Amino acid sequence: MELFNEVLAYRAMFVFLDRYFDLTKSEDIGQLLSSMSMLNDGLPVDPAIWEDWKDAIGIAIKNQQSVDLKLNL
Repeated sequence: MELFNEVLAYRAMFVFLDRYFDLTKSEDIGQLLSSMSMLNDGLPVDPAIWEDWKDAIGIAIKNQQSVDLKLNL
């Protein structure tokens, strides 16, 4: 598998969440997808989403060996 750039990874996340929304009709996921939708300028409706996404990528890259893919309750 080739490495994703941050835009392609964002699109993959959007597709994943959109498919999940189709199955569940979760209002929370629907609202998130609405905020994540891209405008013509290439940025999400909610610009803070893009910054949060870049922060998440940075954390995942920095902590590749220690990122625990478990829900923190």
